[in-house]
Amino acid sequence: MKPGRRQSKRNLIAFVPKGREVLALKFQGLCLNIKFCCLIAFIFLLMTAGTGAADTITVDGSGGADYTSIQEAVDNANDTDIIIVHSGTYSENLLINKPLTLKPADNNSNIIIKATNSSNYIFHIRSSNTSITGFNLTGETGSKLRSGIYLDNVKHCQISGNSISNFEDGILLSSSRENNIEDNSLFSNGLHGINVSGSDNNIISENKIFSNRYGIIVESSNSNVISGNNASLNENYGIALFKTNDSLVKENIATGNKHGICLTSSFNNNIENNSAVKNTLTGSVVWGSEANWLENNNFSFNGDSGLTLLHENSNNRVVNNEISHNNNGIYSRSDGALILNNTINSNDRYGILLIYTKGNIIENNTLLDNEKGIETKKLSENRISSNTIDDRLTTRKLISAFLILIIIGTAYYLKKESLILKALKVLLIAAVVLILAILAWYFPFESGLDENNVEINNIQWTDTASINESYTRGKLTMDFAYLEKYAYSPNSGDGSETDTLPVDVRISSMSAASTLGGYALLHEEPLTLEYSETYRYSHLLDLENEKQHKVLIEIFTERFYEYPNPAYGDSNRELIGLAVTDIDLKRN
Repeated sequence: MKPGRRQSKRNLIAFVPKGREVLALKFQGLCLNIKFCCLIAFIFLLMTAGTGAADTITVDGSGGADYTSIQEAVDNANDTDIIIVHSGTYSENLLINKPLTLKPADNNSNIIIKATNSSNYIFHIRSSNTSITGFNLTGETGSKLRSGIYLDNVKHCQISGNSISNFEDGILLSSSRENNIEDNSLFSNGLHGINVSGSDNNIISENKIFSNRYGIIVESSNSNVISGNNASLNENYGIALFKTNDSLVKENIATGNKHGICLTSSFNNNIENNSAVKNTLTGSVVWGSEANWLENNNFSFNGDSGLTLLHENSNNRVVNNEISHNNNGIYSRSDGALILNNTINSNDRYGILLIYTKGNIIENNTLLDNEKGIETKKLSENRISSNTIDDRLTTRKLISAFLILIIIGTAYYLKKESLILKALKVLLIAAVVLILAILAWYFPFESGLDENNVEINNIQWTDTASINESYTRGKLTMDFAYLEKYAYSPNSGDGSETDTLPVDVRISSMSAASTLGGYALLHEEPLTLEYSETYRYSHLLDLENEKQHKVLIEIFTERFYEYPNPAYGDSNRELIGLAVTDIDLKRN
């Protein structure tokens, strides 16, 4: 039967020869696939319309750009846009809540950003994948701006090439990970140059951190890399790990600080190829930490010890370090350390000093030209072997040898003298020997901070008058002299000495006939004392008649624990002045 003109596709296919039928079916499927792909592409274009590639937005405070305000540009930008900022001074606090790149117009740009709100951050970054490069951020001197740049629970941010000064923290990372902080200059900040808190897997590299109260602190953070930084001339430490684990500190410079590199309550960190030299106290101090490697570092020319290992340490490894020209090379009060293959030369006192330690292994170290290579004190139990030791000839040793020769020579000479003459000469020689022995051996070893104290003098009880049959009122007066400065401010714990000292004065009494054996508090009040100035203090006291009273005067202040103490951040009420006076109210 002949097919008609208007036959359906199905009928047409039915009359196609069998070989072509398969080809026609494939062609029909291909057409359907093309239609489906076109539909998907159309829907994608509708969804992405208006986004496109990253746009470039310009900012110039003088006009002639897209915006005159950086925050306005941020607010109107889309994700991944680039904001180019021209030279000028901008007064803004910036909230970055989308992934953006902010950078200067060119390498010669001078972009200064000052905060309009002194209690807030200049850059508060709350979006991941943000880049901040090439800005000059400054707070007003004496202000309490919180941070120049604050990374708040973000990741994959790049902070580089910025100059940041006069904040509390130059750069603060909180709960942030996998960020890169690189090639910034951070100086004259009231607390930290860089503060990494509760943040893991960040890279802090090639930054210059100087003249801050503290340099870099990594606190309660793990698996960070601190490399190639220069953390120098800071008031307390250059670099510190506090409650931090599994991190790498390498190829940094820490000089001119109080402490170079510190580890406190930290575990399994690698400290390698750093130079911690010419610090006022220690090149490195390790306290309450375990299983750390200190390798190939230079801890030399420090005021006290090159390396100090303090209490509650265990299983730390000190290997292949240069520790020379300090007061002491290694000063240790910790257990279970491996001290191996170090060069420890030309230290003023000891190459290695161990006090109250056990379980340390000290092997294959070179200790040359120290006053004494290795010294163990107070029942130290350690394995010490295969070290090369050559102590220098000191004045003390010469005097000791001289004394021995005098004694031997005197004993030989006195064989021919009369008994009385022998006795006189022996007494004279004994006196000389005693003086020389004192000169030779009386050199206090452990130099610490001066005792912080307030002297209480000129206590007087005057102007007495009877109140009633039972009590007498009188004026108790005395002088307070604040003579020893604290090594840090007791009020704020800030790293600097203080001319003013806040104290609490407590006055208590106890009757000499009391059977309770304790003092009863009569009065307490706060005062502020000035360094090297006498404070004349007076207070009226009511004391019971017919008794002899012991009156106790105590002066307390609040001491804040400084890093690297494991109690860092805590405080304790400390007695710094004490005196007792007798007041007799018995009738004759």
